Amino acid sequence: MNPIKKNFLPIPEHYGIFPYVVVRIFSATYVQIPLIFCNLEFSEYVQANRDKLPNFAYVGWETDEKEFNRKEFLSDPVTRKRLAGYLKEMADDNHYTKCCLVLSPDEGIYYFDGNLSEKPVKPPAGGVVYNKEICPLRYDRNHYIDDQPEFLNLTGEGIISR
Repeated sequence: MNPIKKNFLPIPEHYGIFPYVVVRIFSATYVQIPLIFCNLEFSEYVQANRDKLPNFAYVGWETDEKEFNRKEFLSDPVTRKRLAGYLKEMADDNHYTKCCLVLSPDEGIYYFDGNLSEKPVKPPAGGVVYNKEICPLRYDRNHYIDDQPEFLNLTGEGIISR
């Protein structure tokens, strides 16, 4: 038996929570990038302290709200369009040719060689998933956690205290 397949570690904090980006490195090998949403106050903190924060993607969201209901937020067409634009910008800036904005176990928006998918499609699963520091997160499993938080926090709670 392959020892890697029987030793599943829990996904580290902030990984596997929708939405996130998965970048295809090569066949069945991916890097997952958590998206951390920032209201105006947290966004200023990120700009001032970027070198002290984990290597995630920080997405400024112009609002004074502290949190959103995750399912409502991700089902809003305006939010989806804005997130798709963010995916394209992130991919172009980092020279990613194949990546996916994962919204749920069944929905993703693909970016492939400069183009966004027009309709949501099933996101990648299986293979080996790494974090940006190239440490393995998952093998031959879903890239997400099953118990998703109900609310999307925009204040950096749990990140600032690190």
